[in-house]
Amino acid sequence: MEDVGTYCMDIATHTWSPVGKWMLPLYGKIEYVPELNLWFGFSDKNHLSAADLSNLDSKPQLVGTWKEFDPLEDWDLLQGPQLVNIGSGKFCIARFFNTTRISYYGDDFIDQTFAIITGVEVVPRTYQGNGNGSANGGKDNRIASSNCNGSASNSCNGHGNGNGNGNGGKKKLRMIKHKSKCHTTTDGTFIESVF
Repeated sequence: MEDVGTYCMDIATHTWSPVGKWMLPLYGKIEYVPELNLWFGFSDKNHLSAADLSNLDSKPQLVGTWKEFDPLEDWDLLQGPQLVNIGSGKFCIARFFNTTRISYYGDDFIDQTFAIITGVEVVPRTYQGNGNGSANGGKDNRIASSNCNGSASNSCNGHGNGNGNGNGGKKKLRMIKHKSKCHTTTDGTFIESVF
């Protein structure tokens, strides 16, 4: 059995070397954003998160985590979220759901399958001092809109907030949620992947 931990691959020699006996705080596909010098992916709670991986001598910590979308209670998550890096701290996040109904005979059946695609942007948090030594972080007052087509229009009104929490570290970030769209079809097709 191989050792559990984190490894780096030298792309010139195609060899792996151990970095530490700890696991990265991000899961699935992760993306590097050079403008912020941070890596982005999902935390264990499927929230968009950022980590500074510039020093791997100890376990990296998350420097920000955000929940961009709150599904309705009757939505069943089909698979983990997917992240597409659009560039300059802008991302597209896809989440996949279905809803079920109980038939006349008491059996559950899938009523709808749909994807929620949300555009977000992560930017450095700016502070404005008030002259007495304290600073207040600016809030983004934009409201995200949901746009659903077809029969899912009543069940695709998810919401989220754009307020991230900088979890310590040197960098303070905030997430701006731009827009969420619901994709459903009537011909039985379904988006399974966005990258």
